[in-house]
Amino acid sequence: MTGDERGYYLVAKDGGIFAFGDVRFYGSPDSINLNAPIVVKAIDPTNGGCDLFASGGGVCSFNPTGAYGFHILMGGMPLNQPIVGGVTY
Repeated sequence: MTGDERGYYLVAKDGGIFAFGDVRFYGSPDSINLNAPIVVKAIDPTNGGCDLFASGGGVCSFNPTGAYGFHILMGGMPLNQPIVGGVTY
């Protein structure tokens, strides 16, 4: 949901982002072949951008400043458990 509750996002496990209502669409990782499914989407309260967190440790960012991209946080290190949460600040 958004702050004014007039829009929302749906995120598919393959990273596809779908915006409904009055929320802004900043992009989707359509051309990225993910190694693990997306499990969390966190919205940045300061600019409305978002981070998508994959269960394998990757993060994909989309925001109004144009800083888009996919980042591997764990650098190929194996995880004991999959990622299940994340925050954007």
